[in-house]
Amino acid sequence: MANSCVKLFALTRNGGLRMDQAKRFKEIEKENARLKKLLSEAQLDKAILKEAASGNF
Repeated sequence: MANSCVKLFALTRNGGLRMDQAKRFKEIEKENARLKKLLSEAQLDKAILKEAASGNF
């Protein structure tokens, strides 16, 4: 996340993004992190259920 903040700062400072675009970019990054966490939790749940169903617990 810190690396993306540096990139975001560079883009806004060099005229690449307007402030409203930068704000939206940060919101999208936050949502992306949330979705990645949900996906990893779902994959873990799936693996646990698969292992339990095979009787290897």
